[in-house]
Amino acid sequence: MFSLSKFLGKKLNKEWADESEDTPEEEFEKTDEVQEQVELDRRLKKFDRKLLRKRILIYVCIGFGVLGAIKSFAPAVTTHNYAEVEAMTFVQNYSKEYYHYPKTEDELASLKKFQLQNSWDMKYTELVEYANLNNVEIYKVSTSDTEKGINDYYCYGTLTTKEEKQPKAVSTVVYFKVSVAKDGSRYLVVEPVANAKVNVNAIVDEDKVEIYQFEGESASTTLEGSDKDEVTRTINLFLKTNNDDIKQARLLCTKNSVIDELDPNMKLELVNVSSATSDEETIYVYAEVSETYGTLYSSTRKYYVEIDKEKNKIKRLEVY
Repeated sequence: MFSLSKFLGKKLNKEWADESEDTPEEEFEKTDEVQEQVELDRRLKKFDRKLLRKRILIYVCIGFGVLGAIKSFAPAVTTHNYAEVEAMTFVQNYSKEYYHYPKTEDELASLKKFQLQNSWDMKYTELVEYANLNNVEIYKVSTSDTEKGINDYYCYGTLTTKEEKQPKAVSTVVYFKVSVAKDGSRYLVVEPVANAKVNVNAIVDEDKVEIYQFEGESASTTLEGSDKDEVTRTINLFLKTNNDDIKQARLLCTKNSVIDELDPNMKLELVNVSSATSDEETIYVYAEVSETYGTLYSSTRKYYVEIDKEKNKIKRLEVY
């Protein structure tokens, strides 16, 4: 039996199918459009990746620039091992106690224990009521004798003093050098400058102490009378010239480095010439010299001086 509804349905479905089917030309055009879109998407993605890499590179460069700027403003950090820190702490505390006035009995006992000679002391004028050294910094460390284990510590600090007639205390910056011998964890100051209050051991063995004693040269001919007076006049002239004009004082030396370590603010005065000996080329002098720093303090030091006889100039100077 013929069904009209089935016939009409098949016919409509066929028409709809015919209308939905693309011609070969239309199918080709659509394929090209898809490929163009895919190619465009690929290029856009490639451009985006390049742009992203450029942005990352810019951010990295900026980051390194910022880190470099921060590093340039940051203070330099110097690392020290435990032994170095202990030695530097010893020197800092030692210096504070040396310049302190008036000293306690404990400080005097410590001074005697940790220095080579008991006569090393800081003497202030009678007008000074008290003195304190603070903010001690070590700006240079050099080894003066590797075999004996002696290091020179170059320091500066703020010295505050109060005099009777002054309404307020006065502060000034002082520079100084402390020469320290180290034997294991034990310490000994082997040249003048001062005291320490720190939990370390002192070098007390006589055989150890002996090697740190200063030993200058001497000759077989001892100078006496007028010869010794002439040596005294030469030393006095040098010290006076050094007090007045250090540039002129250098002219009295065989080389500039002879007096480079003398503090230009320190006034020197000859106390006495202990001994003077001579050979064909050199005069060897052992003397005591008073060192005065302004109106603040003074101390007596032992000086060893070598004089070139031909040039009549000082060629070596040591304070011990």
